[in-house]
Amino acid sequence: MKNISLSFIIFTSFAFSACKKDPPMPPFKFYDGIGILTVGQSGLYYLKDTIKPIELKFIRVVSDSRCPEGAQCLWAGAISVEILLDKSVRLVIPSLDNLTTYRGYKIIVTQAMPFPKLGSIIREEDYKVEFKIFK
Repeated sequence: MKNISLSFIIFTSFAFSACKKDPPMPPFKFYDGIGILTVGQSGLYYLKDTIKPIELKFIRVVSDSRCPEGAQCLWAGAISVEILLDKSVRLVIPSLDNLTTYRGYKIIVTQAMPFPKLGSIIREEDYKVEFKIFK
């Protein structure tokens, strides 16, 4: 009986140790101030005039009201995203090509993919957003 209990404990400890969460991915590196991230990813944006890169993490899509393909809309709509800068500053960028300023740098979302289609829902993990940082 003791051997069965001991075997069960050893087996379950190995099984649970195999289920550990994967370590976080290191940030992607972008050397021209432009880079595409998916939700949860971080990027180090190296700019010509900075000693230390700006770290941007794409936290989530706050809202996506862009007019879907196949629909007729009076307004083109907008996509708004939440970001984390240098692990301490949370900001919401309210729409494409809307400038947000941080430490004297301008940050914009230049494109967001996929584009909505009539009758379909985009899962948050499927979003890819291109961020541009410049002086």
